[in-house]
Amino acid sequence: MSETTSPQLGILRRIVQASPGRRSRMHTMRSELVPLGAIAELPVLVVARLLHRTPEGPWFCTPAVDFLARILQPHWRVLECGSGRSTLWYARHARSVLALENEPTWHTEVTGMLSGCANAALELLPCGEFPARLSAERPESFDLVVVDGNEIDERGERLPPEADQRPASLRRCRSWRP
Repeated sequence: MSETTSPQLGILRRIVQASPGRRSRMHTMRSELVPLGAIAELPVLVVARLLHRTPEGPWFCTPAVDFLARILQPHWRVLECGSGRSTLWYARHARSVLALENEPTWHTEVTGMLSGCANAALELLPCGEFPARLSAERPESFDLVVVDGNEIDERGERLPPEADQRPASLRRCRSWRP
């Protein structure tokens, strides 16, 4: 059946289908199933989404947000690869945030979210330019580095391994779990 003959199937497909590179919304970018704790939160998140209510914090599982809320200090500098509500949340809890974003439409939306937020800088760059931009920063100058994204570029194509020129400390953040 095509989406044109079955609107219900189209809605179901949108609910289950994930971003490019993921098997489903129940899988990580590395094709691992998401933790059971995150799946348990799913009904609450779906209802909130349907009611157009979004949490104020990062779009992470609750244990990860709770962990970040416990460790984040007001004097910290945060580097975020990817941006969104989390950028604003970090700016409210830290001294400064530098966020790198690759999606122009999303960059525009997040820029609006950050209006009036003097301690957050948002830069629009293609994913392939993130390593060069990160090399201009001293990794030790950041107290928290969050890689909120994956190895997929703005065209939905997997980045080649040689594009991952981040310091080892940044690569480890990609697989961190609370």
